[in-house]
Amino acid sequence: FFSLAPGLYTVSVDPATLPATITGPTFDFDGVATPNTAVAPPIAKANPFVDSIDFGYAGDLGATDGVIGDRLWLDFDGDGIQGPLEPGIPGVTVILRDASLSVIASQVTAADGIYNFTGLAGGTYLVEVSSATLPAGLVQTFDLDGTLDNFHALAITGEEVRDDVDFGYRGQGSIGDRVWQDDDGDGTDNGGTEPGIANVVVDLFDGLGVHVASRATDATGAYLFPGLPADAYDVVIDATTLPAGVTQTFDRDGVLDDRTSVVLAAAQNVLDADFGYQPAPVADSAIGDRLWLDGDGDGIQDPTESGIDGATVTLLDAGGVALASTVSGPDGAYGFANLAAGTYTVEVDPTTLPPGLAPTFDFDGIATPDRATLALADGETNNLVDFGYGPCGACEGKVSSLTLQYNGTASGINVVIDAKRGGKKKIEEVFSGVLDPGDLITVDGPLSGNPGFFGTLGTEIRIFIDGALHTVIHTSCSQPIGPGLVSGDFLVVSGASKNGGLLCPLGGGSGTCQASAALPAVAGNVLSWTITNDGTGVLTLVEGGFSWPASNGDLTAVRLGGVTIFAGSRPPTQTTIVETDWQGLLGDRQIPVGSSAALELEFANPAVADPDLYALSASFDGGCAVDHSAVTGNEGCTPGYWMQSQHFDSWVGHGQADDFNATFGVTASGNPTLLEALETGGGKFKALNRHAVAALLNTTNPGVSYAFTGAEVLSIVQTAYATGDWASAKDQLEAENERGCPLN
Repeated sequence: FFSLAPGLYTVSVDPATLPATITGPTFDFDGVATPNTAVAPPIAKANPFVDSIDFGYAGDLGATDGVIGDRLWLDFDGDGIQGPLEPGIPGVTVILRDASLSVIASQVTAADGIYNFTGLAGGTYLVEVSSATLPAGLVQTFDLDGTLDNFHALAITGEEVRDDVDFGYRGQGSIGDRVWQDDDGDGTDNGGTEPGIANVVVDLFDGLGVHVASRATDATGAYLFPGLPADAYDVVIDATTLPAGVTQTFDRDGVLDDRTSVVLAAAQNVLDADFGYQPAPVADSAIGDRLWLDGDGDGIQDPTESGIDGATVTLLDAGGVALASTVSGPDGAYGFANLAAGTYTVEVDPTTLPPGLAPTFDFDGIATPDRATLALADGETNNLVDFGYGPCGACEGKVSSLTLQYNGTASGINVVIDAKRGGKKKIEEVFSGVLDPGDLITVDGPLSGNPGFFGTLGTEIRIFIDGALHTVIHTSCSQPIGPGLVSGDFLVVSGASKNGGLLCPLGGGSGTCQASAALPAVAGNVLSWTITNDGTGVLTLVEGGFSWPASNGDLTAVRLGGVTIFAGSRPPTQTTIVETDWQGLLGDRQIPVGSSAALELEFANPAVADPDLYALSASFDGGCAVDHSAVTGNEGCTPGYWMQSQHFDSWVGHGQADDFNATFGVTASGNPTLLEALETGGGKFKALNRHAVAALLNTTNPGVSYAFTGAEVLSIVQTAYATGDWASAKDQLEAENERGCPLN
């Protein structure tokens, strides 16, 4: 009782209103001799508050299993009916009062809008929604008693469950507008004259990243999310529902990522959340022309030189996927039409060429024999993609000319090549110059010296890089040589011999060098790598390169097909096996067509079992190679993983409450904690913040093999904040965070 005047008061309990199961009083402020009545101390200025007038009773209050609850929901269409796609309203306080309007309990609605009061005795109750905790701008659309006043009164027994006390609300804001076909790609819809794209699914997420609703665009490309409360939203296009091949040209926030962020005020209508997409280009380009027999081997189509009939030509896209195949006609002509603009590769199948031919001309150079790569513009026809092949033979006499391509990684290297011509002291320099990766050089035999070596490269050429001997190529025709031979960082592109003319590719003019390898297997001290010859020519092993875990100790032996090709001791830091003879060949160990052989590495200590910790390679005389690289940086856990409380024990070196700005050395708006940054939805810097925290946690957890170091992640984030280029940094980190999480 409040606002009482000073004086003497008596407090009485009406026994008729007590539960029937009460057996009698057990306590009374002034004694149970005057049951249900107590005289309070006088109310005076010196004693204005009296809060000790209690009454106790014995007995059974009856069953207390009653339940009252259910849900607050966002009634988008305002019809008072909970639609299947209408979400709950989280974070709203619901109060339960008894018949005297005293507060018994309160709850905050869960993410799905659910509230639930349990353990209730029979009686009359009032459920009240605290309007102060509702999102701004909501209007009530449903109340169980029909009066839209945020209250509902009901009576229950001690065992009754009432799970129908729902409250519906509708926002007064909306987000929309249009997904359109940007035919000219200029990022505008030309005053609404460009057509809409129908049946595109648009998803709406709230500020916590919770999915709110989905809409499909109508025939004009329009969509609308009505009845929204104030909040931060992300509007996201489901890219799988867009027409194939389209390219985004417009996004409201300027970042072309199929999503835009909208901060919606109460009763605000944002009707400019548009998305523009340019359709795939019309396929009206073409590639062709001719395969010809280059009789004189000069790489020029002479009028009398005929075409090559019946060769298979395949067209591949920029990713190496075969798009179409054709067969050259009697005049050697071939062609591919109805192509979109893009990058393509034309590939000739050498097994379908007549035997005894070697490349003499290729559109992009014979360093990539039998294939040419080019870019096509819209509407372009390129009929210059020719392939020339001249008669070739085995090396006879001595090699007279070689064209080499440098395929190393270092730029600006000083290269000197000399030829040994008739004795230890008969050394003549045939090339001196500076090379960059991909450079081609041709070395010819000098027209001087011993008559037996006149016009040839003698018995061998030696290649020096920056004054040190790099590799040796045997040129006396006593060892396999021809296009496709790899020696060190150099590839033989073409060549000729004094008596045999143009050199055929290794493996024969109609043979192909193809090899494959299964993942290495470990048994004891031995790593076994099975290599299969998938081509049509014999494989001769030229060079092997290996790296292994330091715990394996020294490499003590290498065997191919059971035959030892290296014996000695190589520490883990010395990863390349030097050739076992001066001619650059690992013996004459060969793998026949269709056969397999085990390449075995034996170590001083037991070998680590994980095959991903080894880097292995083998090069063959046909120009092919097989490789297995050590796997690192192929794992990453997403922001969604790190934000879940059950994964907090995976956080290493950082805590959920750590300051984002202090951690990353930036000034993010609002200065969130690391956990808040993970939980905050939205694009631009908010999207970057989510992936920045996930990336940093990936770097510190030893169970994640992550592509970046912690310092690199900090540098990426700091650069983004300095330049304002949130999207590039976000995309870079997102790609690594979504590689697959190895943690539980």
